[in-house]
Amino acid sequence: MEKIIVFDLDGTLLNSNSEIDEQTQKAIRDLDRNKYLPIIATGRGPKDYQDIADMLNIDVVIGMNGHIVTDKHKIIYSSPMNPAHFEDFLQISEQLQAPLVFFGENTSKATFSNEKLSNYSKILNISLPKIDPYFYKNEKIYMTVFATDQDIPREYYTKFINVEFVRTSPVCIDIVTDGISKKTGILEFIKNISNKTEIICFGDSLNDLEMFEFCDYSIAMGNAKKELKEIADFVTLDNDNLGIINGLTKLNLIK
Repeated sequence: MEKIIVFDLDGTLLNSNSEIDEQTQKAIRDLDRNKYLPIIATGRGPKDYQDIADMLNIDVVIGMNGHIVTDKHKIIYSSPMNPAHFEDFLQISEQLQAPLVFFGENTSKATFSNEKLSNYSKILNISLPKIDPYFYKNEKIYMTVFATDQDIPREYYTKFINVEFVRTSPVCIDIVTDGISKKTGILEFIKNISNKTEIICFGDSLNDLEMFEFCDYSIAMGNAKKELKEIADFVTLDNDNLGIINGLTKLNLIK
């Protein structure tokens, strides 16, 4: 393969309605025909990304912000979270009335339901998580999410060791293991590639920062966070105005 092209989902491949327009779908499929390898890097879990990957004929997905990598539906790398802080997360969840969503290998469950959880599901266009407040006690957990549009008080950011809070959407804050990111997933995948391959990435949010710093060429969406645009090699149009196609054309990857 000549190049690996990494795409974030929400805010990047997906438009504001959490859909992928037909022109962009065709462009992604054409990459594979041109011997470029498209892969997805997302904060979503397999349950919420696999149908999208299958639709685009993409085999490799870095999910849950780098905690899991799948190839043709099979897990080739995984890094569960340390459960030491889960009880503390639950206390914050209750205080803020922000449902906590625990992501296992194949499914996710929420601790309770309210309007914030409904908005989280609706805005991201994902299935509403079922309720199981004890899910984390019986499953390996790879990522947790606060379903909330509220900011978490700053004192919580420094209270916990080896975890990081990242707002990835107006309706949720991801909690990930410190040191694990989409970059981690990319590194794990390319371990099996013998030849040096150029890596290009597209993204819009703060969970794309490490990936942008690592990749050979980075493209920020027009709707991307300021911090991402500042380190990007190129800023394309936004996700509602064919930003992916504009970026791929800029790099002569499609015609």
